[in-house]
Amino acid sequence: MVPREQLPSRIRTAGPVVLAGLAALLTIMTAAWAAGQSFPASSDRAVIIAAPDRLQADRHYRSGLAYGAQGRFAEAARELSAAVALNPADVDAQVSLAEADAELGRFDDAVAALQRALTLAPNHVDAHYDLSRIYLERRQLDLAWQHARAVERLNPAIAGTLIGPLERVSAPAR
Repeated sequence: MVPREQLPSRIRTAGPVVLAGLAALLTIMTAAWAAGQSFPASSDRAVIIAAPDRLQADRHYRSGLAYGAQGRFAEAARELSAAVALNPADVDAQVSLAEADAELGRFDDAVAALQRALTLAPNHVDAHYDLSRIYLERRQLDLAWQHARAVERLNPAIAGTLIGPLERVSAPAR
């Protein structure tokens, strides 16, 4: 048994749930070793060990959503940024961060977050929807139409809320 003071600080300060999880992981790995089975690949261990980060990311995500629901977009963006930093693969956190950034007028940051989300999930309807709205606001109509068409393909029921305004703006002046 390793003395507590020799453990890395992240493990020493971990709560009982995390420590119980680590103990269970060690038990499984010891049993696998005793049975002559190989250990998971290093990437599998990284996923297992990163679970506390995902839990913390989820806490930040939920806090960000709560702040956003209250209209406190600066706090929402701060929490959602922390969630994305801990779990960059969370597409919904990326999209929610973009929405908070857009509410704060940080459209370049919002577009970047939405593009990251679409890299992870090319058919994420909310990401396409938000990009269409931002591009419409910026009068980048070709890009707005591109994402509106993606929304129309993915969820025709909500596409009208994009296509109507785009048609009005795109129509030639009379």
